[in-house]
Amino acid sequence: MSKTQHLNPIIDADSLVWNCGFMSNDGDDDPPLGFHLQAVKRSMESILWGFPDRSYTKVYIGGEGNFRHAVAFTKPYKGTRKQEKPKYYQEIREYLVERWGAEIVNGEEADDAVGKWQWSHPDKSTCIVAQDKDLKTIPGWHYWWKLQKMEWITPRDANIFFLRQMLTGDNSDNIPGVPKIGDKTADKIIQQAGGDMMKLVSLVEREYQKAYGTDWQRVMDEQGTLLHIRRVDGKGWKDFIYKGTKQDGTANKQDRNNAIVNSDDRATPNSEAVGDSVEGQRGTAGAVGGEG
Repeated sequence: MSKTQHLNPIIDADSLVWNCGFMSNDGDDDPPLGFHLQAVKRSMESILWGFPDRSYTKVYIGGEGNFRHAVAFTKPYKGTRKQEKPKYYQEIREYLVERWGAEIVNGEEADDAVGKWQWSHPDKSTCIVAQDKDLKTIPGWHYWWKLQKMEWITPRDANIFFLRQMLTGDNSDNIPGVPKIGDKTADKIIQQAGGDMMKLVSLVEREYQKAYGTDWQRVMDEQGTLLHIRRVDGKGWKDFIYKGTKQDGTANKQDRNNAIVNSDDRATPNSEAVGDSVEGQRGTAGAVGGEG
């Protein structure tokens, strides 16, 4: 763990609010507030135990508003989510702000703030701490706290994961992607590209054309905007998937000699660390929902 213990954790704490907020206590479905706050405390301590040489910690929780609701027209963004909030939802959030310095993110999601902070530190000094798979679209170190697993994600892998989401969509957020394309079909399309990122973009475009006809570009831009975890304010998904092109959503018509997919523009850590998956060894406190 010595090669990652110096990292500065960037925590998406929304998942802590929900996980710890819905915990029961030995069959008691309505434990007191203190029980839930202790669960948050144990989880935060367990997470931070794994970063003993950190210089700082960033904690984010979602606030009011989300630009994606205004963008969505195919289906309402997160329109299928009907789950009620935990009983002590607000109290847990206040505890995260007052005790752990959580910053409230308005107008976008906590994921976006987490993604932007990590992207702005190309020195590889940060580590995203989350359980939301959508953050796999952000390169760098990731610690999946429920799995107690550390993972390095390359820029290429991040962009491939994003394009895969463009095909499959995200049911949890009510983002359809391309109808009738599931995980297996998406994987076949990625394999068909043979590692050629520009070809993969073209194949994704082809599926949108087949599914949405003359409206395919508008729908594809909508889906990409909904799925894209922000890296830089003022830039969208096309700025990172298309590079050195007209960014008009027509990769199949672009000069391949001049079209460069933005997937390898950042150095990876030392070769020993690339691709490493470090599991467990995250302290005795045991994060809520973890395996320890």
